[in-house]
Amino acid sequence: MAELPFRIETEAGSFDVVSWRPPPILVLDKEDRTCRLGLRWTAKGPSVDDRGCPQSARSEAMATLDAWSIEASEDARPQELAEIWFVYPHEPDTDVAVLVRQSSGANLTLPTGVDAAPFSILAWTFLRFPDAKEGATDVETCQVDVRADVAGVAQRVRATGCDPAYADAVRDAVKAWRFDPPTLHREPLETSIRFSATFDPTQRPEADEWKPDEDRMKLWTTRQFDALTRAERLWFIRAALTPTVERDLGPGLVRVSLPKKPEIGDREPLMFFAAGERQAQVPLPDHPPIFLLMRPGREIVEVYDAPRPDPSTLGLEGRATCELIVQVDGNRAVVVWAQSCDPEVRRASIDAARDWILQHRGDSRDRERFTVTVRFDADNEAELVFDAQDMQTERADLPAYVHTESPPRPAHRVPPKLPRKLVEERGLPNGECRMEILVTKGGATRNAQIISCPTGFQASALKAVKRWRWDPATVDGQPVAVTTEVQIRFAP
Repeated sequence: MAELPFRIETEAGSFDVVSWRPPPILVLDKEDRTCRLGLRWTAKGPSVDDRGCPQSARSEAMATLDAWSIEASEDARPQELAEIWFVYPHEPDTDVAVLVRQSSGANLTLPTGVDAAPFSILAWTFLRFPDAKEGATDVETCQVDVRADVAGVAQRVRATGCDPAYADAVRDAVKAWRFDPPTLHREPLETSIRFSATFDPTQRPEADEWKPDEDRMKLWTTRQFDALTRAERLWFIRAALTPTVERDLGPGLVRVSLPKKPEIGDREPLMFFAAGERQAQVPLPDHPPIFLLMRPGREIVEVYDAPRPDPSTLGLEGRATCELIVQVDGNRAVVVWAQSCDPEVRRASIDAARDWILQHRGDSRDRERFTVTVRFDADNEAELVFDAQDMQTERADLPAYVHTESPPRPAHRVPPKLPRKLVEERGLPNGECRMEILVTKGGATRNAQIISCPTGFQASALKAVKRWRWDPATVDGQPVAVTTEVQIRFAP
């Protein structure tokens, strides 16, 4: 396949970078390794400005970008073309990465050696049309710049080219968006995107007006609320969803256009800007699957290869875990999310799972998901732990680092017999009893202790739960004793 050109196409014309090179290699500290430079086309040709570059790299980086040779189409007009990122290594023998951030109105065609400055939006809140603009008649568009930190939190939101009331509405909403931070050489980076938000007072939004699969939402990856950790979900509900829980989006419609996915040929895209669309690149091996997943009555997932992360590169001290959700469709596209995870192993766990070779037996339109826990022990070894109900293969057939576990499950519950006198005096309680118990290998309840319970009903709850029988927890098919928590709910 012929090498792709390096081209930036905007409404102001087409611009070909006919000669380019990365800057000289400098080894910088992690916090100083990203150099952001603005590239503009002026009446006199290309122009470069500093958007944020460490002092130690600024002069050489700007000189490098000044030396790039750019040819513009005859109809080209002055305009900002893109933001160029040079990401320097913080370890020797690593190249400088060259990334391009474009706006929503630009198309990128990138050669080998250049990638798009990536973004992935995990969750967003709707942009609300401001009440103060009710009665307005003109459609107005804000150009929005967002910078997110290495945790994916928007630290700066700028809206320009529009009325201040619209700019405030953009900032109020976008500051609650949550991004998946990009990584380079396993290190998270700050990221940023540039998009447009159009406020149309002539249309009124419907409840389902904003859908990610519509043309106006040109997402490189789709929103995945279930990809957030529990803590992130709670944060998002508080910060983003609560103010608009009634879905009152104001007296007009707001449309958002995010950057289009760049053209990069047949290259495997950087995993953090095409995670939602990644297609299988590796052919199925000749050998049969090493194990099968999915519960009875559901489609089967064949696992041909399941590499685990190498903890020796992480510098762990002690144990760590990462619970992942893995999805595969009929086209063998694999998507991975961290459901709950120790931060020091999150990226390595996701990277390893994305390299799994899976085959889904269902229809090409179907998707199957399963969970797996990557567990790092005190000896710096990693193992994969699956729910035993997902495993359709005999234990003897599994690789040594693959294990199955199942939690204890109640086989026979006994409801509490509430004290009649107390019920007559107070009525039925409203709430729940939470208790910690030990479930033995034989399925009996031992060592029951109250965590919380309505006053006067603790004894009844304890007496009842001690009579419960369980299907015991298992590890690799063998019953084990475990401590767990149970709840008994009361309702008047």
